[in-house]
Amino acid sequence: MTIIEFWDELGIDKDEVSARFVGNMDLAAKCTMKYIDDNTFNELQTAMAEQNYSGI
Repeated sequence: MTIIEFWDELGIDKDEVSARFVGNMDLAAKCTMKYIDDNTFNELQTAMAEQNYSGI
């Protein structure tokens, strides 16, 4: 799967990504790959749902 296919699967507009990175798609791909395995947001949602505010 290419990075463009990955963004498409997530519903991310590649033109918007390109604009945010001033056309530097290599940098956009690098940033995407840096955070692809980051579970921080999922952990936040779980802590909030369980009202475990010390876990935030």
